[in-house]
Amino acid sequence: SGFDITASNSLNVNGPLRVLADAGTAGEVLVSVGPAGAPVWQSPADAIDAYKGSFYDVLQQVAVAVDTAYSVIFRQIDANATLGVTIANGTLGFPTRITVSHTGVYNVAFSAQLQRVSGGSSQTVDIWLSKGGVNVANTNTKLTFQANAGFLVAAWNFFIKLNAGEYVELKWATSDVNIIIANEAANALHPVTPSVILTINQV
Repeated sequence: SGFDITASNSLNVNGPLRVLADAGTAGEVLVSVGPAGAPVWQSPADAIDAYKGSFYDVLQQVAVAVDTAYSVIFRQIDANATLGVTIANGTLGFPTRITVSHTGVYNVAFSAQLQRVSGGSSQTVDIWLSKGGVNVANTNTKLTFQANAGFLVAAWNFFIKLNAGEYVELKWATSDVNIIIANEAANALHPVTPSVILTINQV
């Protein structure tokens, strides 16, 4: 990693091996992060684990205008299922940008609970992926709400190559502002229904 260990004949460590004064904790292993910095201590599970992220939102999301692109918001993160992936605010100040720390090919999967709250004619929703603020070719899918239809679930995945520091956003647009990305509170039967769930993992 550009950080050399120099010893004459043999290297004998009396006491804990330290990296930048950090001895780690019992059971951890020393992992290279490449030429960007010093090695770091990690648990063996994290050291061999692929990078991943789990994000979701428990609030309703709406379109202010028809046929307008909006970035899907993810206000919650499952920290126990996230490693090497973060989320940053987009242009409107909401957390929308799923950002990777390591170069690789990633699988981006999502599930969105769509609801039509009123209206009697057929209307559509488009959902697609953008990378670095630019629409990714061949990623859009269109869904149609028939008259008086209540709920639809949009769920599919994308494979995409990302460099360290790059981000993706899930985008949506609708022909009717009465179509929303809907949440639902927990009740005696089921837990909270998030409006949207997204997972990303290196493959």
